[in-house]
Amino acid sequence: MNKSDYISSENFKYVIDSTHSTNQNFFSNHHINDAKFEYQLTYMINVKTQLPAFGLTVLDGDFITVLPLGFSNLISVYGPKESVLIRHIGNSVPKNWHDKDYVNNLINSKNEDAIFSLLEAWVPGAINSKVVSRTTGIRTIESNVKETDRRISSVEEKAPGLFTITSTKIDHSPEISEIVCKRIQSLEK
Repeated sequence: MNKSDYISSENFKYVIDSTHSTNQNFFSNHHINDAKFEYQLTYMINVKTQLPAFGLTVLDGDFITVLPLGFSNLISVYGPKESVLIRHIGNSVPKNWHDKDYVNNLINSKNEDAIFSLLEAWVPGAINSKVVSRTTGIRTIESNVKETDRRISSVEEKAPGLFTITSTKIDHSPEISEIVCKRIQSLEK
């Protein structure tokens, strides 16, 4: 990694990191997050369907998230249990999770079948759909919250103008955005 690859709060007036430490190597001057999280390497299927473009998120229980991919008949499908390939508790993402070969070796037909079954259960018209590609990502949750599925959203200023966001539930996003805007506005005064 070259020095120019790093992001520093000295180079920008404001830096807002909402990666939950997944990209902390790009911040040269500060360790972004000392907290321990459960990092989950996740897997989503991208599906071609005959259904009109749609999105769906079920927020409670064994939920599913379906996201339209542009203005096409493709959707991306994720399930919180079905999509998890591997878990790690710590203060950073394991380095090998950025290795495409390592990640691809974790994916198997069992994962794909489980996600597709979830899609069929929630969207019966998707039965004639076809998987066209796969996507991996990293989900971050607080460690040791399996019983309650609790998520705490917060904004911390780690250095002048360097904010880190911890928020892993979509319904917290408007509140977090408002907090960040207010903190930046107060710095502008």
